[in-house]
Amino acid sequence: MPDSPALPSHPLLERVLDPATPRALKLAAARGTLPLARQELIVALVHLAADQDGEVASESRKALSATPQELLQGVLEDPKTPAPVLDHFGRDKSTPPPLLQALVSNPATSDELLLELAHSSDPGVLDNLV
Repeated sequence: MPDSPALPSHPLLERVLDPATPRALKLAAARGTLPLARQELIVALVHLAADQDGEVASESRKALSATPQELLQGVLEDPKTPAPVLDHFGRDKSTPPPLLQALVSNPATSDELLLELAHSSDPGVLDNLV
């Protein structure tokens, strides 16, 4: 399995990922209103989608769902994208096949996730695996 790239080190992202972050900052991040770069915002949203605060998690999932597929594809193709982001989209049953294909093509995708994606019914995903 390839080494997982480190999370980006933007101070605002580090603050959002900190469990002690105030709820207001988490909500702002979950709504996509913080000045973060594309990949950093996706990292924050994936992290917050599993937050214990139901509103933060819900807002984050809404923001992820509203993210254009082209933008997500670029993130999922990037070998520097952190493993938790790749895993989130690879295991989410609502991830569209073109995004799964991007995951399969990413050299940073873990062997475990590739094995899980091998159960896909999409021919494009399976072709990329082969």
